[in-house]
Amino acid sequence: MPHRLSIARDLVRNVNPVGKATTRVSCPLAAAIIDRVRVRIYCADGSYHVAPISIHSTVAELTPSLNQKQFAPKECETHKLYLKERGRERVLAPTERPAAIVIRRLEQAGYDQADSLAFLGAEDMSFLMKFVYKSQLLGPAAEDLTFDTFDLVDLTGCSLPTIPIVLHQNTGSIVILNLSRNPMVEIPLDFIQSCTTLRNLKLSSMAMKKVPQSVRHSTSLH
Repeated sequence: MPHRLSIARDLVRNVNPVGKATTRVSCPLAAAIIDRVRVRIYCADGSYHVAPISIHSTVAELTPSLNQKQFAPKECETHKLYLKERGRERVLAPTERPAAIVIRRLEQAGYDQADSLAFLGAEDMSFLMKFVYKSQLLGPAAEDLTFDTFDLVDLTGCSLPTIPIVLHQNTGSIVILNLSRNPMVEIPLDFIQSCTTLRNLKLSSMAMKKVPQSVRHSTSLH
C-alpha cells in the first residue's frame, strides 16, 4: 500500500517556477494524466478563442493573459471569467481552475479518455458549460434575454449594440421601451415605424450624442 500511494503522489507532483517540488490537488484520474486542456473562452460579443490551459492554472493566473489577448489594459479592471451551466451564470473565484472544471464536467457527462478529453473543451460545449470573459458591468447577452410580456420592455444596461431580433418580432405589442445604458448608436427606422403602440421610449446614458433621426418618424410617441 505505501508503494502504491507514492506512485499516486508522483503522478500529481509538479515543479513550480522556482524549482521546488509541490503536490497539487487534482481531478481523480484524468488530471493525473492530462497536463494541458484546450478551453474555448468567449467574449461578451460572442466571439471566442481557444486557449491551451494547464490543468493546475487558476483563474487568477489566467487573467493577465486573457486581458492581453482580448482587451486593452484600461478596460480590464471590471472583467471576470464567468461559467454558464444548467441555465445559470456565476463568476469564477480566483482560485478555481477552468481546465480542471472542463475535465470534471466532461467526466460527469460520461466522456472518458477515449474521447480525447484534452481537446473536447475546444469545441462548442455550451450545452454542458460555457466560459465567458466579460465586464461585470454588462448585462445578459442578447440570446439570453427572455420576456414574459412585451408591453413593458426594460433592457437597461444589457450591453446591446443593436435592437434584439425578438423585439423586431413583437413590435406591435411594445408600449414602454427602456434602452438606457446600452452602447447602441442608432435605432433602425423600420423598427420604430413598426412600434405602432409605443408610448414611452427611454434613451438615457447611451453612446448616441443626440436622439436618433429614426425616432422622429414614430407615429405613436408624443
